[in-house]
Amino acid sequence: MNALTPIRRVNRGRHIQDRHKGAARMLGYALASDCADTWQDFATVMTKRLTLRERGAVTLMMAETLPDDELRTILYVGQRGAGLPPAPFDNALQDAALWAGAATDDELRAYALTAFRALNMADRQDFIAHVSNGGGDEQVC
Repeated sequence: MNALTPIRRVNRGRHIQDRHKGAARMLGYALASDCADTWQDFATVMTKRLTLRERGAVTLMMAETLPDDELRTILYVGQRGAGLPPAPFDNALQDAALWAGAATDDELRAYALTAFRALNMADRQDFIAHVSNGGGDEQVC
Protein backbone atom coordinates (compact mmCIF):
# COMPACT_ATOMS: atom_id res chain seq x y z
CA MET A 1 0.00 0.00 0.00
CA ASN A 2 1.32 3.43 -0.91
CA ALA A 3 0.09 6.97 -0.34
CA LEU A 4 -2.10 6.82 -3.45
CA THR A 5 -3.86 3.59 -2.54
CA PRO A 6 -7.39 4.36 -1.34
CA ILE A 7 -8.18 3.27 2.17
CA ARG A 8 -11.11 0.92 2.30
CA ARG A 9 -13.47 2.08 4.98
CA VAL A 10 -15.68 -0.36 6.82
CA ASN A 11 -19.26 0.69 7.51
CA ARG A 12 -19.53 -0.51 11.09
CA GLY A 13 -22.86 1.26 11.62
CA ARG A 14 -24.77 -1.37 9.68
CA HIS A 15 -23.64 -4.00 12.19
CA ILE A 16 -24.96 -2.17 15.25
CA GLN A 17 -27.95 -3.97 16.71
CA ASP A 18 -30.98 -2.07 18.01
CA ARG A 19 -30.25 -3.26 21.57
CA HIS A 20 -26.79 -1.68 21.32
CA LYS A 21 -28.27 1.58 20.01
CA GLY A 22 -30.64 1.66 23.00
CA ALA A 23 -27.75 1.04 25.40
CA ALA A 24 -25.69 3.84 23.82
CA ARG A 25 -28.66 6.22 23.93
CA MET A 26 -29.19 5.47 27.63
CA LEU A 27 -25.54 6.20 28.32
CA GLY A 28 -26.03 9.58 26.68
CA TYR A 29 -29.07 10.30 28.86
CA ALA A 30 -27.19 9.34 32.02
CA LEU A 31 -24.19 11.47 31.11
CA ALA A 32 -26.40 14.46 30.25
CA SER A 33 -28.48 14.34 33.44
CA ASP A 34 -25.73 13.13 35.83
CA CYS A 35 -28.50 12.19 38.25
CA ALA A 36 -28.46 9.19 40.60
CA ASP A 37 -31.87 8.02 39.38
CA THR A 38 -30.81 8.17 35.73
CA TRP A 39 -27.57 6.33 36.46
CA GLN A 40 -29.63 3.62 38.18
CA ASP A 41 -31.88 3.48 35.10
CA PHE A 42 -28.71 3.20 33.00
CA ALA A 43 -27.65 0.12 34.97
CA THR A 44 -31.09 -1.44 34.49
CA VAL A 45 -31.02 -0.81 30.73
CA MET A 46 -27.49 -2.20 30.43
CA THR A 47 -28.58 -5.37 32.22
CA LYS A 48 -31.50 -5.81 29.81
CA ARG A 49 -29.79 -4.79 26.56
CA LEU A 50 -26.24 -6.12 26.92
CA THR A 51 -25.00 -9.63 27.53
CA LEU A 52 -22.86 -10.44 30.54
CA ARG A 53 -19.83 -10.64 28.24
CA GLU A 54 -20.60 -7.22 26.74
CA ARG A 55 -21.09 -5.62 30.15
CA GLY A 56 -17.84 -7.18 31.33
CA ALA A 57 -15.95 -5.84 28.31
CA VAL A 58 -17.34 -2.33 28.81
CA THR A 59 -16.49 -2.46 32.53
CA LEU A 60 -12.95 -3.66 31.85
CA MET A 61 -12.29 -1.00 29.22
CA MET A 62 -13.66 1.76 31.49
CA ALA A 63 -11.59 0.45 34.41
CA GLU A 64 -8.46 0.78 32.27
CA THR A 65 -9.14 4.51 31.84
CA LEU A 66 -9.03 5.21 35.58
CA PRO A 67 -6.02 5.94 37.79
CA ASP A 68 -5.34 3.05 40.17
CA ASP A 69 -6.37 4.95 43.33
CA GLU A 70 -9.71 6.00 41.77
CA LEU A 71 -10.34 2.46 40.54
CA ARG A 72 -9.71 1.06 44.04
CA THR A 73 -12.15 3.58 45.53
CA ILE A 74 -14.85 2.78 42.96
CA LEU A 75 -14.44 -0.97 43.41
CA TYR A 76 -14.58 -0.59 47.19
CA VAL A 77 -17.81 1.42 47.01
CA GLY A 78 -19.28 -1.08 44.56
CA GLN A 79 -18.55 -4.02 46.85
CA ARG A 80 -18.91 -2.49 50.28
CA GLY A 81 -21.47 0.26 49.90
CA ALA A 82 -21.24 4.02 50.11
CA GLY A 83 -19.93 4.44 53.64
CA LEU A 84 -20.76 7.63 55.48
CA PRO A 85 -22.92 10.11 53.60
CA PRO A 86 -20.93 13.17 52.55
CA ALA A 87 -21.66 16.60 53.97
CA PRO A 88 -24.27 18.26 51.73
CA PHE A 89 -23.16 21.28 49.75
CA ASP A 90 -25.29 23.12 47.18
CA ASN A 91 -28.22 20.70 46.97
CA ALA A 92 -28.67 18.43 50.00
CA LEU A 93 -31.40 16.37 48.33
CA GLN A 94 -29.30 15.72 45.23
CA ASP A 95 -26.21 14.90 47.33
CA ALA A 96 -28.31 12.45 49.36
CA ALA A 97 -29.65 10.86 46.16
CA LEU A 98 -26.11 10.35 44.82
CA TRP A 99 -25.06 8.76 48.10
CA ALA A 100 -28.18 6.56 48.20
CA GLY A 101 -27.45 5.35 44.67
CA ALA A 102 -24.19 3.81 45.91
CA ALA A 103 -25.44 2.67 49.33
CA THR A 104 -26.23 -0.93 50.19
CA ASP A 105 -29.70 -1.93 51.38
CA ASP A 106 -28.36 -2.24 54.94
CA GLU A 107 -26.92 1.30 54.78
CA LEU A 108 -30.17 2.69 53.39
CA ARG A 109 -32.25 1.06 56.13
CA ALA A 110 -29.87 2.13 58.89
CA TYR A 111 -29.64 5.78 57.83
CA ALA A 112 -33.35 6.05 56.96
CA LEU A 113 -34.40 4.72 60.36
CA THR A 114 -31.85 6.84 62.22
CA ALA A 115 -32.82 9.99 60.30
CA PHE A 116 -36.52 9.30 60.87
CA ARG A 117 -35.94 8.87 64.61
CA ALA A 118 -34.04 12.19 64.71
CA LEU A 119 -37.05 14.10 63.33
CA ASN A 120 -39.41 15.85 65.73
CA MET A 121 -42.93 14.42 65.96
CA ALA A 122 -44.49 16.97 63.59
CA ASP A 123 -41.85 16.31 60.91
CA ARG A 124 -42.31 12.54 61.35
CA GLN A 125 -46.05 12.92 60.75
CA ASP A 126 -45.44 15.15 57.71
CA PHE A 127 -42.99 12.58 56.32
CA ILE A 128 -45.40 9.67 56.84
CA ALA A 129 -48.22 11.65 55.18
CA HIS A 130 -45.95 12.53 52.26
CA VAL A 131 -44.84 8.97 51.47
CA SER A 132 -48.30 7.52 52.22
CA ASN A 133 -49.81 9.76 49.54
CA GLY A 134 -47.40 8.53 46.86
CA GLY A 135 -44.78 11.17 47.54
CA GLY A 136 -41.12 10.33 47.57
CA ASP A 137 -40.98 8.86 44.05
CA GLU A 138 -40.29 12.17 42.36
CA GLN A 139 -37.01 12.72 40.54
CA VAL A 140 -34.51 14.73 42.58
CA CYS A 141 -32.25 15.86 39.74
